[in-house]
Amino acid sequence: MASSFQSRRLDITFSLAAGTFKGEADTVKLSGMKADAEIHMAGGSQLAEAKIRVFGLSQALMNRLTVLAWQAVDIHKNTVRIAAGTNDKDMATVFYGDIWNAMADYQGAPDVPLIVSAQSGFVNKLKAENPKTYPGTQSVATIMAQLAKLLGVPFENNGVTSTVTDQYLSGTLLDQAHALARTANIDIYYDQTILAISPKGRARKGDAVLVNASTGLVGFPSLDRIGVAFTTLYNQSISHGKKVKIETSVTPANGEFYVYAMTHALSSETPGGPWFTHCIASTQANAIR
Repeated sequence: MASSFQSRRLDITFSLAAGTFKGEADTVKLSGMKADAEIHMAGGSQLAEAKIRVFGLSQALMNRLTVLAWQAVDIHKNTVRIAAGTNDKDMATVFYGDIWNAMADYQGAPDVPLIVSAQSGFVNKLKAENPKTYPGTQSVATIMAQLAKLLGVPFENNGVTSTVTDQYLSGTLLDQAHALARTANIDIYYDQTILAISPKGRARKGDAVLVNASTGLVGFPSLDRIGVAFTTLYNQSISHGKKVKIETSVTPANGEFYVYAMTHALSSETPGGPWFTHCIASTQANAIR
């Protein structure tokens, strides 16, 4: 089994929509801090969410970053980006989203964490958008590409060729994208860095990532009527909607699956802290959502 005894690092970057930090910068990057993050990617219309704790910050910085859920979101629109890895060369973004709540927890003083709750697309799911009408027969991928451009993210089409007729879309941009996906019966992935679509029950493009005891598989996979669930040491190559190839002594779990839901539990500067990814995956013959 891959060794779990190695340096682990979380880089957490906060960006302000208005105002600046001390020194007149609107972004602060925290590295080498004691921190932990739990990141849920359920897929479909459910947006990725993260709960983050960062220790060792000054009270002034925690005050500046405080966002209260009952405040109007347009007051802040602050964002957080989490990168995970073991050194400068392999750090990769594992979450990027809008902060909807952030506050210091002084109950354990002097060990005071800033606790941050964030969601990919939180602002976009609330932001009003004009309705759109697409007369006649229109390409689903073309409409999705237009929505991705309006959302400000790259578009990835993984083989969707279907069309819709006289399509009407209303609500926020994310409402419109998810409504189109339901009408077209396709899978959709959005995490504030990309909008991707694929035929229902089909994986996104890319080679399957090998998952076995040597690459970090923890224990044994479990099976159900849809597919397989497994836990592995954090592997940045495993992506939402993409393929994995499982090798295990539980032979019915062997083979290629695609990950349709995943949770990361990560920590840095925490002896014995978590560094895992839990995945739920299906064979490509199954339609999950």
